[in-house]
This record gives sequence, C-alpha cells and structure tokens, in this order.
Amino acid sequence: MIGELLRVIVCPPRHAGWDRQEPLAWRELGFGRAPDFRVAEAQHNELSRLLTDAGAEVLCLPRSQPLTIDAVYTHDASLPTDSGVILMNPGKPNRMAEAAAHQEFCTSLCVPILGRISPPGTTEAGEQALHRGARSHLTLFLPAYTISQREQPALRARL
Repeated sequence: MIGELLRVIVCPPRHAGWDRQEPLAWRELGFGRAPDFRVAEAQHNELSRLLTDAGAEVLCLPRSQPLTIDAVYTHDASLPTDSGVILMNPGKPNRMAEAAAHQEFCTSLCVPILGRISPPGTTEAGEQALHRGARSHLTLFLPAYTISQREQPALRARL
C-alpha cells in the first residue's frame, strides 16, 4: 500500500450494536468469546485519535439498527479505490446490511459507487488489496478494535 492516508471510515462499537447485543448473539455470529464493549470503545477512541493525529480525516459510519457486531470491521463491506468504492457481499447473512449502509454513507459523502458483488457471489474486502502507481492513495476502512496493547506503540511509530 502506498500513499498518504487521507480519509478513514470507521464504525464505532456503539454504532455496530456492541452496547445492545443479546448476551448469546456473539456465539450465533461465530465469535470465540463475548466482545467487551468498554474495552472495544476505548481502543476505537484511541485508534481514531491516532489516525486524526496522523492527519487523516476520520469519519464514523452512522448507527443503523440492522448492523451487528461484525460491522465494526468496516474494511470487509466495501473495497475503496481512488475512484470510489466497490460494495462487497460478505458471506455471513448478518453482514448483508453492511454494504447497504456503506452505500448510503458513501453516497452522502459524494463518493462514487463503482459496482457491487451480487449473489451468488460473495467476498469481503478485508482479503483484497489494490496496488497502483506510486502516486496512488487508497481510502482505508479499518477495523476499529483489533489493535492490541502490545501493537499500539508500533502503530504510533508507523503513523
């Protein structure tokens, strides 16, 4: 990945429903353990601060009722490019609402929608990478809470 990070869309844990999930919902969604809302929120706030301090514009995906705790991984539901976004079709049924939320938000920001993956196709942008010329930059959709305490100093050094 090359270029300056200019704009980042994140999904705060509260906007992804971490504060309203039923006690057993995390199991049904395939999580190995129950998410800790307070820890995730603190880590999200720290990541957002680091990104802002590094000069990136940090935008928050609005809260939406259909979003589930997976939505905090905003990099999965759309693939950003210099020209706009490509909406993904994640394989988990509970994630299908995320592409629609990304479309609505990106459209409100005047970010073009270049296309979408439609059923029966499924994919997540977390597994995708785009490489273009040295002058290219990508808008990144970052996970909001996966930075561990051990990794945070390294992230600060890179930013």
